[in-house]
Amino acid sequence: PFVAGPLPRASLAPKGAQHSGLLECPMTTRLTKVVDSATYAAVDNGTCVEPIYTSYECFQAAEELLRTSDLAKEEGTAPDRPPGCSLSHADRPGGPAHRAFFNLAPPSA
Repeated sequence: PFVAGPLPRASLAPKGAQHSGLLECPMTTRLTKVVDSATYAAVDNGTCVEPIYTSYECFQAAEELLRTSDLAKEEGTAPDRPPGCSLSHADRPGGPAHRAFFNLAPPSA
């Protein structure tokens, strides 16, 4: 059987509970999981062998490739841009030099 062990007086866990009021919730935001085994490469044309499926991964890949976090990060639907993740030079004077864009538009056939 589960034994909670010593608990502080302020614990809200009821007596005999099958959980500990001190254990960390598995859905915590205090801990982060960093997977750094991914390798990214820039492609001038065509499509990537392994596509990037999320804007989060797109922006992380952009920072890794450019070795900077000073870039404009945008997500949206743009039929004139490639689907998924793309990098370009930003055209904003005084702003970041590069733009990472994650296109939610489906690939055109």
